[in-house]
Amino acid sequence: QQCSKIQSFFFANSLIKRVWIWSKDQLGHQKDIVGRHSLSLSELAMIGGLAGVFSATAICPAETIKCRAQAHLSVNGAKPLHPIKIAKELVRNEGLRGLFRGLPAQYARDIPFNFVFFGSYEATCSSLCNFYGYHSKDQLGAGELLVAGGFAGVAGWTFTIPMDVVKSRAQTTGLCSRKVMLQILHESGFKGFFKGWSAAVLRAFPANGALFAAYEISERCLGT
Repeated sequence: QQCSKIQSFFFANSLIKRVWIWSKDQLGHQKDIVGRHSLSLSELAMIGGLAGVFSATAICPAETIKCRAQAHLSVNGAKPLHPIKIAKELVRNEGLRGLFRGLPAQYARDIPFNFVFFGSYEATCSSLCNFYGYHSKDQLGAGELLVAGGFAGVAGWTFTIPMDVVKSRAQTTGLCSRKVMLQILHESGFKGFFKGWSAAVLRAFPANGALFAAYEISERCLGT
């Protein structure tokens, strides 16, 4: 599930970036010294945020089914329900919109997550290039890319973990995001919004570092 979510982030980001560059080409924007359109840090962050709209919509049904399955196991022990059965029950009881339960919270998580995730990655890469005197991110090695990706993962999850907590509970309980936030505040206070933060951050640094390094090196090998 986590893998498919990250894949959707990268796919949407790559697609929107290509469309963005194409639009700049059509508008006659000036290219850099190697004949490419360079994107500013703010543009790269905005592209990441836009990617969050499409990726959140695409993965919301799967996220809802996952949360319902986990809630079922916590109540009934080792009696897992098949995802298709959960999906059918949701549609029967709530219609198709039942599969998109928690979508507002998903938008509130994934749009800023992508903005911070890709923005902080590019900012770290830019800082590393300035430190080493490089002219392009393409000159960074696997180690530097791993560090930049790791910081991006930590920054993204730190910024958006509260909405992830809200989204998961909304999809599990069927309550609206506002009611869930009030419920969390009442039960656990402000710290309740950061439940699972330490585990998320410990996982995020190596996982996202390796992901970005592999993605960038693959792009270089493919010449894209």
